[in-house]
Amino acid sequence: MKLVKENLNIGGDFMIKKIVSVMICLFMFFSVFGCSQGIGNSATDLEISLLRCGLGREFLDNIAKAYKVKNPQVNISVDSSAVAGIFENTINAGAKNNTIDLYFTTEPKYFKLLADGNKNIADLTDIYKTTVEGENKTIEEKMPEIVRETFSYNGKYYALPWQAVTSGIVYNATFFEEMGYKVPRTTNELETLVEKIFETGNTPFIHNMNGYWNTVIEAWWAQYESIDGYNDFFRAKSGSEQPSVKIYEQQGRLETLKQLERIIAPRGYVYEGSNSLAHTFSQTLFLNGAAYMMPNGGWMESEMKNDEALGKYDFKIMKTPILSSLGSKLG
Repeated sequence: MKLVKENLNIGGDFMIKKIVSVMICLFMFFSVFGCSQGIGNSATDLEISLLRCGLGREFLDNIAKAYKVKNPQVNISVDSSAVAGIFENTINAGAKNNTIDLYFTTEPKYFKLLADGNKNIADLTDIYKTTVEGENKTIEEKMPEIVRETFSYNGKYYALPWQAVTSGIVYNATFFEEMGYKVPRTTNELETLVEKIFETGNTPFIHNMNGYWNTVIEAWWAQYESIDGYNDFFRAKSGSEQPSVKIYEQQGRLETLKQLERIIAPRGYVYEGSNSLAHTFSQTLFLNGAAYMMPNGGWMESEMKNDEALGKYDFKIMKTPILSSLGSKLG
């Protein structure tokens, strides 16, 4: 399996309730690890809550072991859970009722918590200003501007990115090569490809109850509206008006959904029952050749590493096709 794509989709973040000196070195690794839960709450106890996102934990265990060798006085404990609401529920409990020091999660809810006056989330600005040993730039200087904006609130930083996941449309490269299909460059070419696959009696797409279409949808939306226009939607900004309900009138959102409808709505274009499939089951079907394409990401290989079907076919991630209706907009 070769899940490769030119453009990475960076996401995820982690929050800190309290900081002790032993954590500073840990942050330099930008990573997470898993051990066992149940330690004290002293300055040498580091308790971490890790949201499992299908990315595996082996490399994190290795980091924990290496850190422990250099810092034997530190007791490290990680609770690895698939429950997404742990961060918000426990951070709101307050320091007296919560011993977790670090959160690795995909929930960008800390902005609302800070706005509501929550005092349990630590200011990480000093860490962003730190230069890692052997480098000549601070962490902040190494971050793209869009990432700095994402993880800052009122000029201060309260989270660090901890994962870089490639996602989009995964395709069965073995099937493509056997049929002589080329990877589509535009959505018009994608539509044509989907029709060809369907006409041969095969299924173009499979997805799951969660869809996983967001990366593709947001890419098309940003292509049509531009990056600034896309970001303005989340700023509730329309022209000189902010806040403004006119953001919901963005044509790019409509064009994107119209395009998605054309490739998955016709009967037979999507594996029957996809809307109710669990994500791992749909991935098992995909690995076994049930469809030619699937909205997915680099986590699929990690999640399905024990599946016997892994390695049966070669899979790759295509560069997201350009929204063809953009051509009409640009003339």
